[in-house]
Amino acid sequence: RQMQAIFQVLHTWNWLNEFDNSRVLLIGLFMLALTAMCVTGMGLVIVLKSRRIPKASRRWHRALAYVLWLPLLGWSASGFYHLLKAAYVEPVTGLGLSEEMRLDNRQWMDMADILNEYENQSINSLALIAGEPGADDKHTLFYRLSLSQPDNNRAHSANERFSGRASEQSAVYINVASGQATGAIGDEIQARYLALQHTGYESSSIVNIAKVTHFGPDYDFRNKRLPVWRVDFNEEIGLRIFVDPTTGVLVDQNRRVDRAESWSFSILHKWNHLNPLMGRFNRDLLMVGTIIFCSLMTVFGIVMLVKNKRRKKARTVPAPAMG
Repeated sequence: RQMQAIFQVLHTWNWLNEFDNSRVLLIGLFMLALTAMCVTGMGLVIVLKSRRIPKASRRWHRALAYVLWLPLLGWSASGFYHLLKAAYVEPVTGLGLSEEMRLDNRQWMDMADILNEYENQSINSLALIAGEPGADDKHTLFYRLSLSQPDNNRAHSANERFSGRASEQSAVYINVASGQATGAIGDEIQARYLALQHTGYESSSIVNIAKVTHFGPDYDFRNKRLPVWRVDFNEEIGLRIFVDPTTGVLVDQNRRVDRAESWSFSILHKWNHLNPLMGRFNRDLLMVGTIIFCSLMTVFGIVMLVKNKRRKKARTVPAPAMG
């Protein structure tokens, strides 16, 4: 909570929200200034012929600019895009719960009889979920039995969890009335049912269903849940949702405009494309190093500016009159 408070004060400037559009205007001005600085600076390098720079400090400042202009441009441009989208594009509601289950007049198999068959297997969880309604318009109820991986008892690193290392070997759907496992329903079938339930669209509007096992530009780590199932609707609708068959929860959803901004922010601002190459920790080290270099370049620029002003001032001071 302390880190979040610091982040909101120093990075997102949420304390300016009470002053109408001042936050968007002020941060937008800074982002545009950084973008203009990068573009015009590299424009001068391209347009002007190379020349010898006598002062070592200016040469170092120029060399750092060659290295840092592209990361700085990516941060500022994607930050500006993110700012405008968050401020002026109405978001879609992310999280959603499934319909309540009706448990009246049900026949239930004894739980012990059901679990006896799996007594030699490690189990992650047992969930009661609702499937498609039957002829009596009542939800078909299932137990979803999550069977764990053989080595799931060992501790997993943060990188393994972040990259989507599966804790589940498979899932079994058991009818609560008969106590029998059914192959007619699985996570993909359940994901389709949940997608239609949450959105109200027809089954024919679904064009793709896929399992998501790691975070990325489409499905950010802020959602925390893995694995989930992604359901894509046709181009006319342009909607993509993520559902969790274990709980029936609609975890997240986005549209084309959301995906474009999410891609920009993930690649240009957070450098998530480097995760497969160097891992999150080394990526973070690279970003911190880049920020340090940006700070050094700022210090170089300020020092050169002050010295330059002092030299100009010294030149304008009139020489003492001779007697």
